[in-house]
Amino acid sequence: MNELLFPRCGITLQHVKDIAEIANNKRDAARRLGICERQFYAVIAKHRLGYLFASKHPRPRRVSADDIIELARQGFTRRDTAYLLKISDDYLKFLIRRWKLAGEFIVNKGKAAWTTRRGYVGD
Repeated sequence: MNELLFPRCGITLQHVKDIAEIANNKRDAARRLGICERQFYAVIAKHRLGYLFASKHPRPRRVSADDIIELARQGFTRRDTAYLLKISDDYLKFLIRRWKLAGEFIVNKGKAAWTTRRGYVGD
């Protein structure tokens, strides 16, 4: 089990596993072990040890279909929805096509349509 991965440095598989637990990424692990990054990446790929450096906390999805539907029902336009969700217009367009949400953005459904028909309260 203590296979030498870097014979010149005396670094074994167990050393790499221990460093993988505390290192942020492969670059940080190579730095902590005192090894050239390119050499480290090559050995990790050769021995198929990339799983050791997989993210322990996968990034949550930024936008859900419910978020888009909620803003659309409030009467926001697509551009305003993209701005409020902090995503690009193109990405919003992609999500709308993917989740088939085009029907949620019908103008006569939301607050904006109501305001257009009846005017603002102060008017």
